[in-house]
Amino acid sequence: MRALLSEFLDRTLHWRTSRSLEAHLEGCPPCRVFVASIEQTILLYRERPVVDVPAHVRGHLRDLLHILAEVLLRTDTLPVPPATVEQAVDQVKNEFLPLADADAIWLDRVARTHKASLEGTDRLPDLARFLDTHLMLCYRNGHEWYDVHPLIADEVREQAERAAARSNGTPG
Repeated sequence: MRALLSEFLDRTLHWRTSRSLEAHLEGCPPCRVFVASIEQTILLYRERPVVDVPAHVRGHLRDLLHILAEVLLRTDTLPVPPATVEQAVDQVKNEFLPLADADAIWLDRVARTHKASLEGTDRLPDLARFLDTHLMLCYRNGHEWYDVHPLIADEVREQAERAAARSNGTPG
């Protein structure tokens, strides 16, 4: 039944199969409750306004949960004050920092090109470290591409610019 449920709820299931499923539902209270709960969830979802997730939390799910945990530790009221959310985001962001200049330069290149930019196998441990610590994220939505964690993207760009200015002899 579960394999047919999506088509059944979308009303795209062949009419004979749909009638068969409806007959099953009439005689199976647990399945009826299950289908009703799915239908209610769909209705609630359609009625709710779409919430745009702020860019700085569009990174890794574990980091979003970490921010949520920090928010919950810092408040006992709802709705949560924006300042509390900012403090939690800053706390998690600061756990990614500081960065070495060489890392910031590489991560900045990744942010600009959306490629891992691995120049040789000698930097493979650094690439693994970036991915393991979520400094760099790999996305696979149609094709594989990379980006810097949105929490630190601005800091990475600014630090890379300062490091480039220092290497050119310009005060940064």
